[in-house]
Amino acid sequence: MDSNRTISLYGFRDTDQTVFCSLLSLLSFKTNAVWEVVEDESCDVTVVDVDSNQGLDLAATMESNGRKVIRFGQYSSMSTHQPCLHKPLRAADILKCLNSLHADDSVQSPAPTASAAAGDAPRQETVTGYRLRRWPCANILNRYPGSSRLCALLLKEPLTVEQAAERSGIAPDLVWDFVSACQQQNFIVQQAVTQAPEPVAEARPANAGLFAMLRSKFGSR
Repeated sequence: MDSNRTISLYGFRDTDQTVFCSLLSLLSFKTNAVWEVVEDESCDVTVVDVDSNQGLDLAATMESNGRKVIRFGQYSSMSTHQPCLHKPLRAADILKCLNSLHADDSVQSPAPTASAAAGDAPRQETVTGYRLRRWPCANILNRYPGSSRLCALLLKEPLTVEQAAERSGIAPDLVWDFVSACQQQNFIVQQAVTQAPEPVAEARPANAGLFAMLRSKFGSR
């Protein structure tokens, strides 16, 4: 780390701001600069929640004025904008964004290569999980099919949207809507959770299964 940089957050909910600051502190020894969250318009970078018209307008205005902006929102809000952070927040995405911005500004040293960045990445990533404080009200339960299954899972332990969708068999979009509705009425809290990256499946020839069947049938070794 070779410089001090400042970053501000705009339009964040309190829970998202808490998670962002927590993840940033966990990543402090991996970023290429020392980043500090401030409330100052003259900061080096602004992260803007663009899941609102006000946020979209601010991001566009700041970018047109030459300000460095990281857009934060759901996948549907991002289109081709870079750099960006998708909801829910992931430590690996924050690290990638901040290090890429620092590399773009660096004039004294070459930008880190992709292989170096991959070597520095943690073996486990920290992501945003959700856990229910208590059973939601009937209005929410009746609105979302399969909500009882989600409640049983999220009361037991914090899960990411993807984990909850996989274990409940409910589409990720519906899980996200359920979580958002619970957050609005303070039935749910965000917690940072760690998970191992998904293993890369070993490539197998398309006809490997056929060869195995033939060997078994004819006794070939």
